[in-house]
Amino acid sequence: MVYVNEDGEFDKLSSTTGNPIDKDIKFNLYPNPTEDILYIKEPIDQGYEYDYLVITNILGQREMEVHSQETSLNISVLRSGNYFVNFYSGGKHVRTEKFTKL
Repeated sequence: MVYVNEDGEFDKLSSTTGNPIDKDIKFNLYPNPTEDILYIKEPIDQGYEYDYLVITNILGQREMEVHSQETSLNISVLRSGNYFVNFYSGGKHVRTEKFTKL
């Protein structure tokens, strides 16, 4: 089950794994919306890094999976629409951020 707070962010449980999401972790995605390149700023100052990420569409279907700590992603192959970036660390889902592809 998915819980969404008043800010439209995922809260309490992940939609895919059921693992708790740490609301203190914030990955910054920019620019948002974007056309071709999406930049990721990790909260390294908070001691968090991710192992891999999965981009899903609004239906929860996997569109892209990246098994490295990229600071920029070429998303030109994605269709226009809303997407979610699911961050994983130590095999656990730690955060979901959303972005719009123009």
